[in-house]
Amino acid sequence: MVAFSDRMGRIRRDLMGRVMGTVVMSTLCFVAAAASWGVAQEPLKSGIDHELLDPKIAPGDDFFDYVNRKWIEKTEIPPDKSDYGSFTILQEQAIAALKEIMETMSQLPDRKPGSDEQKVGDFYLAFMNTERLEELGTKPIQPLLQQVREIQSKQDLAALLGRLPRQGVGGVFACFVN
Repeated sequence: MVAFSDRMGRIRRDLMGRVMGTVVMSTLCFVAAAASWGVAQEPLKSGIDHELLDPKIAPGDDFFDYVNRKWIEKTEIPPDKSDYGSFTILQEQAIAALKEIMETMSQLPDRKPGSDEQKVGDFYLAFMNTERLEELGTKPIQPLLQQVREIQSKQDLAALLGRLPRQGVGGVFACFVN
């Protein structure tokens, strides 16, 4: 009987600890929320640039022109692009920012071994070492090419196509939205 009541006491203490933890966390959340109620917040802004909307065109008549006409007229599509838009611009900006980060990391004089700076810098330097790339040629992918050479049947091909993505090789088909 003593063992049973001792066990019940432990269960009761554990349950009370959990309840108290929940009460304390709920109180903290309530206090944090209440503290922010009196703080003036900046009004939310729309992500739509109303300067690009053409008020001369009724949206009900030609919504495409209403939304796009000004942008089409003021934006020059680069001659090397088959399509161009805000996502192309965003992608170009992101690539430029990443390049700057990698170049900076590769030129830091005191990169701590194992640090993110060292890893990113080494990755960039390895990629930019065209002499080493030329020297290696296709050696790094020979194991993958050997797997292709060993295909004898449709079943072998299907099995290889199933294994390649797990080895970091893209599939034959890709799904995307453009």
